[in-house]
Amino acid sequence: MTGQTRPAPHNLRLRMRNRESLRGTFVKIPHPQVVELLGAEGIDFLVLDAEHAAFDIQALDSCIMAARTWSVPALVRVPSIDSPLIAAVLDMGAQGILLPHVSTVAAAEEGLRAALYHGGERGLTGSSRSGDYGGNASLDAYTRRADSEVVIIAQLEDCEALEHIGQMAKLDRVDGFFIGAADLGLSLANSGPDAPTLNDAMEQLITTVAAAGRPLGTYVDRIDQAAKHAAQGYHFLAIGSDQTMIRRAASAIKMA
Repeated sequence: MTGQTRPAPHNLRLRMRNRESLRGTFVKIPHPQVVELLGAEGIDFLVLDAEHAAFDIQALDSCIMAARTWSVPALVRVPSIDSPLIAAVLDMGAQGILLPHVSTVAAAEEGLRAALYHGGERGLTGSSRSGDYGGNASLDAYTRRADSEVVIIAQLEDCEALEHIGQMAKLDRVDGFFIGAADLGLSLANSGPDAPTLNDAMEQLITTVAAAGRPLGTYVDRIDQAAKHAAQGYHFLAIGSDQTMIRRAASAIKMA
């Protein structure tokens, strides 16, 4: 796929809302060369994992800049819904955010307010990378373009989300929902013997999101699992990570 013409990053939101089949991966190693290598292959999107990996503000800035160089959409999974990183990474030029532990409408709306200018509370500066370093002739035009392009994904990974997914799926400005099976399973285990099984909980989320006509994504560990998940109703998949790619390649070398 190297060298192929790709859609511009700002098309990710449109492609996601059209429920296209999208394939990306997590980036755990906070270095721009990793992003460059992945971006050169024309991957649909990357998720810089600022929740579970050692991304500081400088590493995020460098990796987002590398992603923009290759026109690969970079999303950032922030540590929390109220994280100040939301505004910071969007100013750096990230294409969007993955909000962790969204389990109520109020939580989703809090994330929306942080990520949007109009109808939200995102602080405005035209001097950032996203604002072309002051090159925009009209701040109003810039804010409206930014709001129209930013991708906002809510991660469902708590048993409480089962009670509220019907209402959350009606929030039009949430561009997609991402099921975090590992944390969801842990949340169910901590909820006592009356909690549904993980399979039942995931089926409820899949069915409700599909009934609302909304895009749905999840993490899969291996490429050969993608077709099965697509058949289950998932549209965008984060397949493995840079770390899993390196470990598997190293293991293959060892076994050669």
